[in-house]
Amino acid sequence: MKKLVLLLFLILAVMQTATAQTLEGKITYTVDSARKITFDGVKKQIPVSLFSSYLIDPDYKSSMDYIKYELSPTDRDIEVFKKGKFKIGYAVTYNNNKDITYYFTKFKGLLIAIDIYESTKNQKTKYPRKCYRYDTNGQLIAAGIRVSEEESFLYDKKQKLITHRIGDYGYNDKGKRMWKAEEIEF
Repeated sequence: MKKLVLLLFLILAVMQTATAQTLEGKITYTVDSARKITFDGVKKQIPVSLFSSYLIDPDYKSSMDYIKYELSPTDRDIEVFKKGKFKIGYAVTYNNNKDITYYFTKFKGLLIAIDIYESTKNQKTKYPRKCYRYDTNGQLIAAGIRVSEEESFLYDKKQKLITHRIGDYGYNDKGKRMWKAEEIEF
């Protein structure tokens, strides 16, 4: 009888511990499943009126000063792009709307493209997060999905995989490593 009581006690103790734990799982995405989610509900064209006031960087002079003196503005994030040692362009994401990033040329601050970020339906977590890139005519150029801090997929407008990033490495559709990301300080 003592053994039965002890056994019941152990079973109940284990069950309470098991039911009190929150299970966390990681969803695995394939190139095809990520593609399907990415292009579900995509807008192939957006109205130019959505970004017409940014066809030229409205803060061009101050953006150039922040870049030149390597300072960070308080109202926006600026990311500089280099080719070799030359700064060729920059991206601006305003703090009051982090769902849109504007890409400008360094010279004259002309808009090149915009990224629009979108959470998936009923999302309460940070990932997955979709991104759509449009040209200055509002035409879709590319689309992607970031499924975690370490992994993302990028496709062209015809839904062909451009790259699958895992950590600091990018892979092609055959799984061959094509590039390594490097952090650039300016």
